[in-house]
Amino acid sequence: MNIKQVKSVLPTLFQTGLTPMIIGQHGIGKSQVVRQVAESLGMGFVDVRVGEMSDPGDLMGLPEIADSAHGRVTNFVKPDWFPREKNTLVFIDEINRAPKLLQQPLFRLILDKQLGQNKLPEGCVVIAACNPPGEDDYIVTEFEDKAYKSRFCMIYLEPTVQEWLSYGEEKGFNRDVLGFVAEHPEMLEESKVVVRTKKVPDRRSWEFVNKLTQISSYSNIDVSLQFEVISGIVGSESATSFHSYINDKTKGLDPDQILNKYPSIKKKVVELAKSRRTDILAVAMQRLQDNWKTLSRRENGVYHEETGLNVITLEMQEKDPNCTRFLTDEQMDNLADFIKDLPKDLALTFIDGNFMYPAFTDSMHDHKALCAYAKKHLNPLLKTTK
Repeated sequence: MNIKQVKSVLPTLFQTGLTPMIIGQHGIGKSQVVRQVAESLGMGFVDVRVGEMSDPGDLMGLPEIADSAHGRVTNFVKPDWFPREKNTLVFIDEINRAPKLLQQPLFRLILDKQLGQNKLPEGCVVIAACNPPGEDDYIVTEFEDKAYKSRFCMIYLEPTVQEWLSYGEEKGFNRDVLGFVAEHPEMLEESKVVVRTKKVPDRRSWEFVNKLTQISSYSNIDVSLQFEVISGIVGSESATSFHSYINDKTKGLDPDQILNKYPSIKKKVVELAKSRRTDILAVAMQRLQDNWKTLSRRENGVYHEETGLNVITLEMQEKDPNCTRFLTDEQMDNLADFIKDLPKDLALTFIDGNFMYPAFTDSMHDHKALCAYAKKHLNPLLKTTK
């Protein structure tokens, strides 16, 4: 995944209780990406460099004798890095460079969000990062323990050259430096093939997949990224089979069926909604969104650089009030019925995620029944999620 893609999937992963493990070459900005995610979510940020620690006391804190109801006991004083505030993102960097003595307490921190008797404050999440096994200038520990690996979702970070150039623009880099890299992208860094750690499925990892697919924001993740995320949980072989199964289940839930023949598939959608099969409904929603992208790239619009779409201006609408109509009345009725049959949180996600596409919003604004439904059922839900 590139930087933008990693940022888009992390907030959803946090809701599963699974710890993301970001794997990438040194110097590509792993810690910076995680810090930016924390800032965007209004969370605190703690950077823990376990590769620089030499014994368990550096991680867990030093022991002290304390009085308790059962007599004198040994407790651990919280180390300096330990977060004191709620809703803090704890970033464990260089986890595969940690000494073996630290691996067991790290495992408990990842599993239970606890070190000794000290628990992370409410709302804290943990992200780990490491360099790929085999980097010549790094001594790393390869994680072969299946129980250890099953606690992570492996995310392979591969930033694009354009992302680095955009970063340089933002930071005010020298124009000659940016120009040279733009003309010679192969000179930005040494290109290395990252060997992916083999993951195999187990019961725990499939439970995490189940949690992931039931989160409403999962449907906003592009289908190709959904595959990458699930591969990071159960392995690419199982993820491939799972997505083939989903594709078979979603046959008939394509844009043509939804927009033109919805009564024939309505029962199937209602059953999927009742059973909270957001994974399957998400594929149908993604296909509709791809359909908006195609419809919205129309020749008689004005190109909008940020979205890559051609949009309709107010001046164009004044000349031709019908210029924004992408869907027929019947198609819009079918789409409205589809949205109403979705679980309300998923319907909100669908509408919110498609507002940038004129093919959707211009048609929706003309449909009084759908607007009334959104106002009555989705607006209150929006207020409760903020």
